Amino acid sequence: MNMLTFKKARADMMGYILFLGLYIVVLAFSSVFILSTCYYTVERAANIPEDVEDELVLIPRFYNSENCFAYKDDIGRVHTRVIDMEKFKQENIDKCFPESNVKYDFSLSLEVPELALNVDPVNTSYWEDDLLVKKIVEDVFVLYDDARYDAKLKVSIKNGQ
Repeated sequence: MNMLTFKKARADMMGYILFLGLYIVVLAFSSVFILSTCYYTVERAANIPEDVEDELVLIPRFYNSENCFAYKDDIGRVHTRVIDMEKFKQENIDKCFPESNVKYDFSLSLEVPELALNVDPVNTSYWEDDLLVKKIVEDVFVLYDDARYDAKLKVSIKNGQ
């Protein structure tokens, strides 16, 4: 009778070990599946599209920074998206976007339809005309002779050297 109890306990123990092993395998596969799914989702969410940097970060610098072309009033306020025509010169773009290891080159031109005014483009230091440029048009205002006009800022972007 004692021997029979021992065999039964051993059979129960084998069933328990088999269940535990199967549980660990299922848990491992589930963990790998969940972690790989989360990694893929986070990787996709954290991936920044190529064009975001130039459109959302670099271009607004030209019309939002007083060091570039943005209008600064007598009080010292910088008016965003308002370009001062007196500042739209080559020396200001050289100050605003100096030679550096940035991977973009820019050419900017202004078009003011109300005045039939097309301003000569200003270029960053390494700009060369090329067919492989991306063109972005931004709606801005231009301050010209103490009046504010609707304008288009045409920005040509290409990969730098």
